[in-house]
Amino acid sequence: MTGEHWAPTPPEPPARPDPFAIANLDDVSRASEIDRDLALMTRRLEQDPTNVPYLFFLGRTLVGLGRIAEGIEWLRKRKVAGGADEEAWYAEYCEGLALLRTDEHERGVAVLLSAHARRPHRNEPLLALARHLRSRLQYAQAFDLAERACRRTAACDDHGALDRLFLEPADYDTAPLQEAMAAAFHLVDRWEDGRDAGEEILRTQGYSDLVYEHALQVLCCYLRKAMAAPPGELPRCDLVRLARASGRFPVSEALRTSSVRHWGLREPNRTEYAPKNPSCVVFGGRLLVNVPIVNYRHERGRVFASKDPDGIVRTRNVILDWDLARRIPRGESESHIELPSGWPREPRVRGLEDQRWCLHEGRIWFTATTYHAPRASPRGPQVVLGRQGTTMAGPDLLLALHWEGAKACEKNWLPFSCDGRLFLLYGYDPMTVLEVDPDTGRCATHHQSVPDVNTRDWRGGAVLPLPDGSFLLLVHQTARFWEADLRAIEADRTVYLHRLVRLDSRYQVRAHSDLFVFDHVGVEYACGLAMTGPSTVIITYGSEEREARWAELDLATLNAQLRREVASDTRADLAPRQAAG
Repeated sequence: MTGEHWAPTPPEPPARPDPFAIANLDDVSRASEIDRDLALMTRRLEQDPTNVPYLFFLGRTLVGLGRIAEGIEWLRKRKVAGGADEEAWYAEYCEGLALLRTDEHERGVAVLLSAHARRPHRNEPLLALARHLRSRLQYAQAFDLAERACRRTAACDDHGALDRLFLEPADYDTAPLQEAMAAAFHLVDRWEDGRDAGEEILRTQGYSDLVYEHALQVLCCYLRKAMAAPPGELPRCDLVRLARASGRFPVSEALRTSSVRHWGLREPNRTEYAPKNPSCVVFGGRLLVNVPIVNYRHERGRVFASKDPDGIVRTRNVILDWDLARRIPRGESESHIELPSGWPREPRVRGLEDQRWCLHEGRIWFTATTYHAPRASPRGPQVVLGRQGTTMAGPDLLLALHWEGAKACEKNWLPFSCDGRLFLLYGYDPMTVLEVDPDTGRCATHHQSVPDVNTRDWRGGAVLPLPDGSFLLLVHQTARFWEADLRAIEADRTVYLHRLVRLDSRYQVRAHSDLFVFDHVGVEYACGLAMTGPSTVIITYGSEEREARWAELDLATLNAQLRREVASDTRADLAPRQAAG
């Protein structure tokens, strides 16, 4: 195995969609309609040169059609024609935008500054100038303008009067933060301010998927730049640098290349399996680690191509007895899995994937994603519950999990034990905790509430109950990058970013970290959290679906990362706590 990985992000942050883009006018019927409107407005103005609305709309239409010089003349006439002050102001603003489109930099900047002075409570001129200056590589000036726009969240003047015409709502909400992110990326002394702007977008509820996706893409670029920067220039975003120790979980070549006919292989195995996404638990003073090993080739977080002749994707699981002092395995064994009667034997994806382990009532329990579950389909795996046998040779119990709220495709149900009861952290939006009956696999909603911070993109990870009754979580968020040809799978790539989260004893989010990577920007996937001492925690994670890695950190170090506090709980539970039946 090598430490190589693909470059997952472009060198520059992706641009925010331009709110001033002109619509496509190629449609013949639409073009004819516009020609009729132009002729009508021109005739009306010939009859009445003071017709204020037609001055305005004729100017805007001509600029939109690319007849910019003509449009500017009509906008100037509207600017001084009297009538509604907001419309006159907007004509001046549009004139400034049009001048910038003709490369008349100084005149355009002057007109937009005049428009801002005329109505200083409007953000549109500030942000238009910020975008323009950034396009001219004047990043410091662009950031200052965006920062000024961030301070105003409504088009309201000093007397409380609110503008109502020609508002760009995003310019009082997300656009200032997006522009601050884009400009600060290029400024060492403002880099943290730009990252903060991105985090502010991600933590705020109610934005569109496109806004969140853009923020994640830009923050990927921030993290990549920080990783490549000279020492001390930018704050690092890789958690492993803070670790007391870190390394890989090795799986022997003998197991990786075993010739056994795994999961229905019709001939002796010739594929070398690769380790990935380890989970762990401290049991009897020992750290036991489950390391999945897989038969597929992985690329960009999107391609998972089996290397076996039959094209079947296969996952096996290796258990390591890990020596915490020497940081080497004391022993390894493959987990042998017997499927319950009636479960599908030959899906296209076989095995128990992404196991999460926990200690419950003196036994190791786990959840796993699998296509062998009775309710699974070719397009949707389900989560099952398992219990390791006392000899650790493999599970002695496998149960399908049943919950009325489950979807057709499920994964990432995180098990934990509290007060002799077994729970599953199901999801974050809303925050949903299930209690499971370990005899039947039936689940009941134990807790459900809406967090006071945006959690809609949080996924998977690991959960660690702490002695004070709170919980430490690892969650991930993914950023997707697309190149010009959206039809080509080769252009599609996914980056995984993680954050630490603190829940209180009532499952309310109390704090979280900024997004980080473990050791590189790419595909990393955390599956394990365990206390290895009174104040030390081990994190287990996969790297590029071909290495199983670990990092041991002080609990105080992890707590220090939880710098973004969340206001006290204001949301009522959506469901009462109830026991599993």
